[in-house]
Amino acid sequence: MLVAAVFGQDDRGTTLFKSNCARCHGSDGRAKTPAAKKMPVANLRSKDVQDMSDEEMFDTIAYGKKHKEYPHAFLYHGLTEDDIHAIVRYIRTFKEKP
Repeated sequence: MLVAAVFGQDDRGTTLFKSNCARCHGSDGRAKTPAAKKMPVANLRSKDVQDMSDEEMFDTIAYGKKHKEYPHAFLYHGLTEDDIHAIVRYIRTFKEKP
């Protein structure tokens, strides 16, 4: 049962990332998108991003902290804390990919 819950959370993070983040960060997190050509968009595979604590990453996504060009503040735009934690877990998978 726990395994199903964890897989469900991973799927949720993937789905949420694709619908809320991929437009700017790209489906692979590398920020090779038209939006990234117009404004600074973080490469989510970069050492700077992957070295952030989960709390720092959560705050950036939820509240827009450390974001100057396009503050996210997704917590105020329809996502829940659980949703954002799922996105953070998904972003962490980018570190493992070449």
